[in-house]
Amino acid sequence: MDRFFLVHKKPGLTSSQVVQKLKHKLNLSKLGHTGTLDKFAEGLLILPSGKACSFAGLFLEMDKTYQVTLNLGIATDSGDTEGEILNQVNEDEIHRVWKEDWKDGQLLQDSILSLNDQTEQTAPMVSALKFQGKRLSDYHRSGVVVAPKVRPIRVDRVAILEFQLDSVVFDIRVSSGTYIRKMAMDIGEKLGFPISLKKLVRLSVGDFELKKAKTWEDISPEDGISIPQAMNLPKITVGEEHKPWIRSGRSPELEGIQNLEGDFLLLDSLGNCLAWCRKKNHMDWQYIRVFL
Repeated sequence: MDRFFLVHKKPGLTSSQVVQKLKHKLNLSKLGHTGTLDKFAEGLLILPSGKACSFAGLFLEMDKTYQVTLNLGIATDSGDTEGEILNQVNEDEIHRVWKEDWKDGQLLQDSILSLNDQTEQTAPMVSALKFQGKRLSDYHRSGVVVAPKVRPIRVDRVAILEFQLDSVVFDIRVSSGTYIRKMAMDIGEKLGFPISLKKLVRLSVGDFELKKAKTWEDISPEDGISIPQAMNLPKITVGEEHKPWIRSGRSPELEGIQNLEGDFLLLDSLGNCLAWCRKKNHMDWQYIRVFL
């Protein structure tokens, strides 16, 4: 089965656990992922099966949208609910800071909206990023200090949804590889106050939205999206006489190839994906993956 499944991961499960549960339920020989979510988080996972796994890297590069709920008064080493508490203040102090130091929350609101201007980010030490073959989180747990990794990011939109002392919620659309929990930690550091994530929901990956996803328990084989449906790439349909050429890696002449740029798919008359290809110049192209 060569399909993509849109899965709504619930909090408390790791992404790997969701993959294994769905793989077993649908009796799939191969099921991968296109970017994980932390255990405490929920939201959209796009899981490719069979030949669809070849396209996983393209999804990793797509922009993501999240709904963020801040936890005021608690700072953890990971920036979320699963980390070790580093600093915590009581409710009276939270109320005082909100009203006096933050001028009825205005400074916090300004700090959230200023994320729009962020162009780089230092990766959190509790993360899966690797340094010399080991995860940063492994160094952190063993007490070894390594140089922080600074990476370019892009923030396309920040929209505040709720803004009250007991409920600060906003949406944010960011480039791939952005750590939202690090943003919460950075806001806390900027304001000199413990802040972390209370809740994180991934709403979209590229053009794929959480509202079209199902939990792993509710997904059936019919919910899978075919490669041609899922991939926003140009498509060329070829006849049966082309299949021996494609199978052997030879490049037949393709009608309309001169009008294409970049990557495209070859389909048969039934709409099945035969190959993933890339345009090189005016009439020349090459195979990225052949699925025959």
